[in-house]
Amino acid sequence: MYTDADPNYRDTPVYSGIPPPSLRDVQGQSRYNDQHNRQYNNHQQDDLSRYNPQRQLPSGQRSNAASNRYHPYTTASHDAGPRSGDGRSYQQQRNDPYQQQHYQQQQPPQQQQHYPGSSQLQPVTSEAPPHSQPVTTPAAKPAPKLDMRTSTDFIECGSEQDSIQLSLEELCACIQVGTAKVDYDFLCSNDLVKTAIELGVKGSQVPDDVRITAKAKSNPFDCLDKYTFMNRDAMKLAALDATFHLTRTDNTGKTFMFADLCGGPGGFTEYLFWRMHHQSRGISARGYGMTLQSAATKHQYHWHLENIPSHITVNFTQGQQEEGSGGKGVQSEHAAKRLILCEVITMLTCLKQDGTFVCKCFDIFEEFTADLVWLLYQLFGSICITKPLTSDPASSERYLICRRLRFQHPIKLIDALLRVNDAFDKDPEQVGRFVPRQVLEKDEVFSDYVKMRNMKFLLKQIDALEQMETYIANPNRPVLHLPDRVQSQCLQEWNLLPTNE
Repeated sequence: MYTDADPNYRDTPVYSGIPPPSLRDVQGQSRYNDQHNRQYNNHQQDDLSRYNPQRQLPSGQRSNAASNRYHPYTTASHDAGPRSGDGRSYQQQRNDPYQQQHYQQQQPPQQQQHYPGSSQLQPVTSEAPPHSQPVTTPAAKPAPKLDMRTSTDFIECGSEQDSIQLSLEELCACIQVGTAKVDYDFLCSNDLVKTAIELGVKGSQVPDDVRITAKAKSNPFDCLDKYTFMNRDAMKLAALDATFHLTRTDNTGKTFMFADLCGGPGGFTEYLFWRMHHQSRGISARGYGMTLQSAATKHQYHWHLENIPSHITVNFTQGQQEEGSGGKGVQSEHAAKRLILCEVITMLTCLKQDGTFVCKCFDIFEEFTADLVWLLYQLFGSICITKPLTSDPASSERYLICRRLRFQHPIKLIDALLRVNDAFDKDPEQVGRFVPRQVLEKDEVFSDYVKMRNMKFLLKQIDALEQMETYIANPNRPVLHLPDRVQSQCLQEWNLLPTNE
């Protein structure tokens, strides 16, 4: 067996296939190094991360670059490796811990390169020239789904621990007329109210035709208009009836009695007669309607008015302010508070026990309006603050749905409320409330419910005002929902017959 100690084996030459360097190779490598150094110095100020010296050579020299490289070691010395002064190879010196520490200390600071971690690396994106990039048109945003939901959350007095249902005598004792300052944070949010007021004022400054067109385009249910009825109020009651089943009754063979308060020109009454006629089931209907104001003539006879509340009671009462009876914006609530009070008093004089009351109102920010809602909350088994789909979403219009009247014709309570109404004739500014504020604050169930309803409807109103603003800025903007499809869906879900039937 041959070993390295055998002189014959050690001195045996082995052909490596690599020719020894010639003088031409040494001179060529020297010229290559000079050219490489000049190119490197010229590109020091450039982006060195993309610098490749191999690409700087002419095409003829790139293929011969490997063969032109200088190889200073012969086969034997290359295999043995370079040696240092102490006889050890440089590789052995690198493996020595002491030499490693000494080498790190002797290395100049500028030669120590620090590379970022993987979390610090940023991806390098290469962009194609502008002419080579395909022009893509953004996809059209799909139209949102038509929202047919209506708020149906009822609140029942006395259903929870913090909700106390008062007796009739206790209700009469609570009625005390007093002044009150408007505090929007009590039952809503001052910031939301301020935003809604600003948007409303901004929208009112444009011409009427522009505002009406923008309002119609921003409201998908505006296409329903009045349908086959005399005005839009009939479609509001149709939407409420489809949701809350106001006209359904188990009294087969009996007459459905109703009273339409301040209902001119009579959209609610027209719908009720139309509904009772089409759904039949052996039920007839009879209604009593009164307008808000009418001039007396010599042809009118006011027979015995006291017999009307004494002998006539109804199953359903609705309070609807006539067009133009209220103010605009936040003034609507303040202008309609006395009218709503009178509608509540009239309802108590004619509605049967367990009857239903539907009343139109506006914002519930002022304490007087909140007192009226709290009174209905105490008088009925359950109430709901809602807004029909056919109501203008940019307005503050709302409706109170009150079910199951507890007391029929409460005389003492009616007299107490009439005294509140008389106080408006003396000094309207002194009538800011008729129930102490601490009574409402103590009933946290009621106050939280009203506040949540106020904020929910106000947010929707702000969104509708912003949508209307976009159509004012761009009248040619297309509508989000096809009117024919919206009308077809509503007529089907609300059980309204087509016009041609």
